Amino acid sequence: MSFESFPVSSGTLLSNEDYLPFALEQFERARKRLWVSVFIIDTRVLKDPLRSVRGLVEHLCRAQWRNVDVRVLVGVSDTVEIHLANTTSALYLKQRGLAVRHFHSKQHGSTHSKFVLADDLLLVGSHNWTHSAFHGGDEDSLAVRAPELAVGLAREFEQLWAGGVPVVEEGSHAH
Repeated sequence: MSFESFPVSSGTLLSNEDYLPFALEQFERARKRLWVSVFIIDTRVLKDPLRSVRGLVEHLCRAQWRNVDVRVLVGVSDTVEIHLANTTSALYLKQRGLAVRHFHSKQHGSTHSKFVLADDLLLVGSHNWTHSAFHGGDEDSLAVRAPELAVGLAREFEQLWAGGVPVVEEGSHAH
């Protein structure tokens, strides 16, 4: 079996609380794309008491206003708490005008990946977009600047996006 390697021009370890401020800064810097694939996103008010997750969403909205291509893929789960978090959050993102889809594949089930493509910068690791991941969780992610790797991950994201299920608000479909 052969694995392709890519040159990396820089890498940054983002442990625990380091992820959030770094991500916010990169979202402000993005000029081309912010493509997000995260298993769990939880914007519910009682689950996001410091508005950290909703702050990330606000930065995605600002980027979209700057004509950055913003897309968000969120996982699906049979676990009630995760399902509630992701469904509520997907609707919240859609109501904010963001392109959002649920990832579900008959072949692979849900996605468990957690990555962001901010132009050619990759944020990859264990951080879900939850209060506990940003405040008090034991998480590690990497920020990697690797344009060739970004091309490959962008290709993967586009395939996931094409297979994603668009988020539809209840009552908005034709009867």
